[in-house]
Amino acid sequence: MIKTWLVIGPCAIVLGVVLFRSESQGRYRRRAQTLH
Repeated sequence: MIKTWLVIGPCAIVLGVVLFRSESQGRYRRRAQTLH
């Protein structure tokens, strides 16, 4: 159980960061389009 959590933990964190970055980039692109 501990080994599985050690493997799932970092993977979940990486996925969260990637999703958060993609969402922030999408919002920034939308704002840029509206401004221009």
